Amino acid sequence: MEMKILFGITTLVACVILVGCGFNTESTKFTITGERIFVSSGANVTDVDANDDSGSDQSSEELKAENQQEISVVITRNEGPTEEVTIASGTFTDDKIVLEGNVKQWPTPIDIFVSRGNEEPMRLHTALLDSETNPTFVLLDFESDDLEDRLLLSGVSRMLGDDSDKFKITGDLSSISDQNLTLALAEIEIHSENPKSVSLLSVTELLLDDGKFFIEGIAGEPFLVDIGVSTFDYTYFGLVSVVVEPGAQIEISPSATSSSFAPGNFASPLLANSQNKNSLHATVIESWQNSEEYLAKMEEYAHAIENAAPPNTTHSHTEEEDTETAGTDEQPFREPYDVYTELQKIEFTALTSIAQNLEDPMASLLAMEIGALAWMEYSRKLENWYTLASVLKEDVFSRRVVPQRDALEKQLNKATNAESIVEGQSAPDFTLANLEGDEVALYDILASNEVVLVNFWASWCVPCIDKLPKLNKLHAEYRDKGFEIVFVSIDDSYDDWKKGSEKHDVSGINVGDLHGFLADTPVAYGIQSIPTEFLLDSKGEILERDVTPDELKSLLVDHFGETNRQDEED
Repeated sequence: MEMKILFGITTLVACVILVGCGFNTESTKFTITGERIFVSSGANVTDVDANDDSGSDQSSEELKAENQQEISVVITRNEGPTEEVTIASGTFTDDKIVLEGNVKQWPTPIDIFVSRGNEEPMRLHTALLDSETNPTFVLLDFESDDLEDRLLLSGVSRMLGDDSDKFKITGDLSSISDQNLTLALAEIEIHSENPKSVSLLSVTELLLDDGKFFIEGIAGEPFLVDIGVSTFDYTYFGLVSVVVEPGAQIEISPSATSSSFAPGNFASPLLANSQNKNSLHATVIESWQNSEEYLAKMEEYAHAIENAAPPNTTHSHTEEEDTETAGTDEQPFREPYDVYTELQKIEFTALTSIAQNLEDPMASLLAMEIGALAWMEYSRKLENWYTLASVLKEDVFSRRVVPQRDALEKQLNKATNAESIVEGQSAPDFTLANLEGDEVALYDILASNEVVLVNFWASWCVPCIDKLPKLNKLHAEYRDKGFEIVFVSIDDSYDDWKKGSEKHDVSGINVGDLHGFLADTPVAYGIQSIPTEFLLDSKGEILERDVTPDELKSLLVDHFGETNRQDEED
């Protein structure tokens, strides 16, 4: 893969550290290849061209100088808990390297490290030296600060373990003709809740090699994974769910829509077929994905995407035009979204039938996990989760059903509370910790203030952040008059909450219930989206819900009057 260098001079040192052992005693030769690819901020990451100088202000001599920058690679083998022995080393030439050596342990897991100056080394966990393939790695250097540099395996991600326990996923998207997948990633993510004896390499993403990829993992029981293929700028994004189990061999290929993917629409559905037609993947996924109805609708979806209006334009038809196309072979224009929802309906109808059949409890569980009953009300879905308790083994039920059932119960409670926690009602009490770990009770704050705004937010929420300057200003103007703001973060981690609070200078009282939308406090308040605000009086009665900063200012002026600061500004 020939790539043009479009990035600044960087000193790189890569170390590949062997971290495992195998079982053969004879010395075996290995080969590791690596490549360094630069991508400038002025170039589309999917359009890197080795022979195109456009988009670069650097002279050919400067580019050549960067190309000669030394990059060293060292391969070591663990001799013990702290000792490592170098078994191969070398230097990149023209941003490529081939390293050869011998190891007695075979197959052997390795780690790949890349060091640049005083920066923390980049690390690629647990590639595998084995008799079938030797690892190939790629270092992607992005000039743009918006994209992090990446160290990736290319094409193949194998795993140490017994073949009878492994699942193998092969993907071939090389037939996609109108998408540039030169720098596309294949990613695997576990979809099921708490499956048993699962082992994936910490490498859960790898660069496609000529549109192809191969991923291995270990499954102690059947479970769902999602496979996504995307370019870094999401000009293409394909997605498919796969049922893996011991011995599973799955082949992923493009669908009719894969070459018609339009950014801004849903992910392009990929197709996944099992080599074993008696597998659970065949029972659950292929039940609808290989049906004539679904494949025909997929063709219709591709046609809708191809004929959709360009961005920022509208496609309309007059009644006369519709009459002219009626009764002809020409298909009337349809919005891609409308056809996509029909695709989903075919899928969910098949999955719901499997989920409610219960002849194969594991198939029913997998159907529920992938989205059966998705269009039904919460109470109906909850009934089905409880029904699974009577057919599943207790261990499977406790690990994989109980968390889903509990989450659904919270969703049901949240939906109910969203309708009842409204103006004129009493706000639910809560006691939450602030950033220093001190517990803060809502009604204690109410007791010492006349008006309190409870604001649900998160550090990742752009609309929440956009409101902060106005809220901070109002807090500064009215806090001495009896106004307080309680910010309730629903971030998933303390670090995100802390960094977001410091970066955006969150004023008032800042507490957190760090478990997302299903944490106890947002459920009690019926929080469906953020930001959501509640304006309370000193007794806890809700005066307003979803109050905007401008509405809040007007209410505060009515209650407290104009402040001296406002008079000065006027």
